[in-house]
Amino acid sequence: MKTKQIIQLLNVLAWIIFIALCVEAGAIMVSSVLWLILPGYAHHLYKWEDLSPLFEYDKGHFTAIIIVISIVTLLKTLLFYMVIKLMRNKNLKFARPFSTEVNRFILYGAVIAFFIGLFSKYGFKYAQWLFSKGVHMPDAADLKLDGPDVWILMGVILFVIAQGFKRGVELQQENDLTV
Repeated sequence: MKTKQIIQLLNVLAWIIFIALCVEAGAIMVSSVLWLILPGYAHHLYKWEDLSPLFEYDKGHFTAIIIVISIVTLLKTLLFYMVIKLMRNKNLKFARPFSTEVNRFILYGAVIAFFIGLFSKYGFKYAQWLFSKGVHMPDAADLKLDGPDVWILMGVILFVIAQGFKRGVELQQENDLTV
């Protein structure tokens, strides 16, 4: 399989994941608002039936968990939007990969991945604290807060790669000036 075909396949995959994340983020936010407005009628919306003990325990904690889950989902959606935007960039030349656009994408991706990890870790710890208070909580995977260490590690690795790309851009610009 040639590189151009792999890039087209990755573009289609990025669009599928982006659309799925948009649907999930919208479902989380709409069902959460409906749950807060009409708690008796919204038990079967999205996947929040496992959070009904938390809602009955305290609406403030329920809202805090929903906000953290929404932030994590929106950050994941933003990350895939950036991937799609990078692949659609007409100025991007794969023959000259060291460009400021690619360096900026890697740096912003590192920051977003790091914040996904931080919010996931905070939400997971918060859910564990609520569990210790006697509230039945679903596991981290059901709350979409799993893998915070992986996201943080990915953010750090992307930051290191961004620094390498930054140096590559500087060398390429110096090389262009000397020729």
